[in-house]
Amino acid sequence: MDLFKNVPDWLGTAIVGAVFAAVGYGAKALLEWRERRWRERVGHEVRLHEFSVLLEQSCAFFAFQQTLVKRLMESLKKTQPEESAEGIGYEAMMARCYDRFTDGERELHGLIRFYTQSALRSVNQAMSAWLKQDTGFKTGLISFPQQAELAGLLVRLEIHLMLWDAKYDYWIPDDPRHALVYLADELQHGMGFPTGIDEVVKSVLNELRARRS
Repeated sequence: MDLFKNVPDWLGTAIVGAVFAAVGYGAKALLEWRERRWRERVGHEVRLHEFSVLLEQSCAFFAFQQTLVKRLMESLKKTQPEESAEGIGYEAMMARCYDRFTDGERELHGLIRFYTQSALRSVNQAMSAWLKQDTGFKTGLISFPQQAELAGLLVRLEIHLMLWDAKYDYWIPDDPRHALVYLADELQHGMGFPTGIDEVVKSVLNELRARRS
């Protein structure tokens, strides 16, 4: 049965035009939705990539500092062996030996302290700012296989950074003997940096990139 048999030509044309307009509108809406979703995914990827870079910087700064710390500790074991004791940490050892540093040891200690004041504090503040602005990864609202694991690690990191900053304010500015801000050492002053977070972030980044492509 021809549905359009008794329909005037002008009305038939109008109906066909309306149908094509509706189809065109739907296709346009679909394309716009897909573009929004793509931009959203790219935005998530860019945000997490920025955080991954901060983690790499933090790891590099800590490694550089640890190299100097080990050099200083080896020197102190030779110049002040009487201060070395079982179970004493790096920071406690350096503080005990501070007044009798050699010129070389004082220079190393100054660099270690400055790395804490400048490089490590700067990257910690940047990570804290990122975490405060994050509304997707830390809350677990962005869906991916490791969302719960990453969210838990980010919350732990945020707590660690808050405690690190609090100890820094108490420990560093007014006492030149202190050079390191550790939380999970022999003194157990707080929560340590969450291990494995860098690998989880890289894994999630790879997942986001695979979705985009």
